Amino acid sequence: MSLSPAALPLVLLVDDDNAVREITALTLLELGYAVLEASGGRAALDLLDRRPDIALLLVDYAMPGMNGMEVVREAARRRPGLPSVFITGYAAPGALAGVDETRIVPKPFSEDDLAGKLALALGNSPAQPAPRAPLPTTLAALAPAAAAPASAAATAAGLDILYVEDNELIRSTVVEYLESFEHRVLALGSAEAALEWLQPGRFDVLFTDISLPGMSGVELAREAARRAPAMQVVLASGYDWRLDLKQVGLDVISLPKPFDLERLDALLADIARARDA
Repeated sequence: MSLSPAALPLVLLVDDDNAVREITALTLLELGYAVLEASGGRAALDLLDRRPDIALLLVDYAMPGMNGMEVVREAARRRPGLPSVFITGYAAPGALAGVDETRIVPKPFSEDDLAGKLALALGNSPAQPAPRAPLPTTLAALAPAAAAPASAAATAAGLDILYVEDNELIRSTVVEYLESFEHRVLALGSAEAALEWLQPGRFDVLFTDISLPGMSGVELAREAARRAPAMQVVLASGYDWRLDLKQVGLDVISLPKPFDLERLDALLADIARARDA
């Protein structure tokens, strides 16, 4: 991920989940921070020793090897006074006992919550968020039976996307990113839920992770090809599965995780041009 050289201050982000780390880094960049990323405690401490310009440590609690608390304690020994904030979706009882709640960002987090707690940790008053331009009405607000194909005028600025991802943090952040480009998104956490929406003309794109609970993304893609053959299918995964897809005969677009946002933007632009041709 490219970083803005003018962005300040510098945050060291530590998370062992590549996809979640990529999404969190994107959020930090959008908030105006510069970002260094580490996939574990040892790598984070090595960066801390080499980069005196690091202003804040943002660390996931539950990680293999050194957990977030251990990373913060060692960082405090090496850099007394360095502010730190925890991101956590789960911690053993008492694991974060004694940590002020203003230094804990629960998963899934909102951009405003993260921004406020980072500002407090850095000794600033939380900035009042700038008013956001109203987003298009999302398909998520409609019941399946009530949804109908959008008009040509409504879809001119973006795509209708059925997005399936079981990780709530990734799902909510990707939806916000897609909607900022005027795509209309229905986001669901399982393939089984998505089956109700697979009807011809309802969506331009099915964008699904492969590893889902229950029915896999590959099985969902196969069913989408049967029910809505004109819909473009994009499969995302953190491992190499292209040979498997060729064997099952699926004509889909592959997108590796963590996402390359420029590639995602270009891909969706190509799909929109093909739709409008």
